[in-house]
Amino acid sequence: MKVLVLAQAYPTGKNPYQMMYVHARVLEYIRQSVGVTVMSFSCKESYDFEGVNVIPESYCDISQYDRVVSHAPNIRNHLRYLVANRKQLNRVTFFFHGHEALIKSRYYPGEYNNPKSTFNSVFKQGLDYGYDLTKLLLLRAFIRVFSSKVNLVFVSEWMKKHFELNVGEIPPSVDSVVIPNSANAIFIQGAWDSSSEKKYDFVSIRPLSGRKYAVDVICQLALDNPEKSFLLYGKGDYFDCHTQPVNVEWNNGFLQPSEIPRVLDSASAALMPTRLDAQGVMMCEMASYGIPLITSELDVCHEVLQGFEEVYFIDNDKPVLPVLTQSPQVVKNNVYSPVSLAKRELDFIAGG
Repeated sequence: MKVLVLAQAYPTGKNPYQMMYVHARVLEYIRQSVGVTVMSFSCKESYDFEGVNVIPESYCDISQYDRVVSHAPNIRNHLRYLVANRKQLNRVTFFFHGHEALIKSRYYPGEYNNPKSTFNSVFKQGLDYGYDLTKLLLLRAFIRVFSSKVNLVFVSEWMKKHFELNVGEIPPSVDSVVIPNSANAIFIQGAWDSSSEKKYDFVSIRPLSGRKYAVDVICQLALDNPEKSFLLYGKGDYFDCHTQPVNVEWNNGFLQPSEIPRVLDSASAALMPTRLDAQGVMMCEMASYGIPLITSELDVCHEVLQGFEEVYFIDNDKPVLPVLTQSPQVVKNNVYSPVSLAKRELDFIAGG
């Protein structure tokens, strides 16, 4: 089976983080002997990234592929390209990860430093709302018109439910399935060192821009618990207008996946509050690694973390640190294994 993967962007040497969840899948497909080419709408020339062939749209002949996979489809590129090449298209599998199937203004809690009362902000919100309505109408039309060539993958039941609330009910002729994003293999193969001396009580790896990542909840917990120590990794502008608690050590930078286990081993628990997630891959990776995990009291968090031990849930509006188990035993759960999830995806992509 030859598979063409469509992505708005793809990791490069200069920006290895963008759409890494797509790259992780592609690597596993290749390991399972599937021929994969990635078409990135953002690239102008072909390049190789960690053994993956990435090409621009101008180099692509869709008729050469048995199946097409479209991650986070947008109307500007994905749907335009698929409609233009509809006669050569065998079958396309859409992967829905979040905002591409939502009216964002109804879900996303906004920015910390963005006064919504300004004219420019209100005008932009209006444009975004208009775009979201248009994208959902066109997405629904595409799925219905090309139902014999389309199937759908959702990263959670929450995502599927809200897809249907925003886009519309899935036609009976269209196959759909829930398959979550996998964890990086390093979190499956390794395990949190529960016996090592801990420098911090809690560790958080969160962007510091956007209220959805709930850094304010972390800081509130730090202020309410001055005897506890908190380590926060992430870039953003939150502390440009908020005071950094003295018991929060902030590292203004990114972590490579290979560095994260060492950071997790330095803490007694991971603190990962959120206001919105379609899955929350990082918290799933932390739970897979075995570190005690605190996250938010949201339906999606309960869904994706069911079956994991040492997981605690807090109220974002009135956060209180839970009482953690003393000397917790690490019990591994490999539900997010990239090997097994990639096989499920490939079986679904090949079907039909």
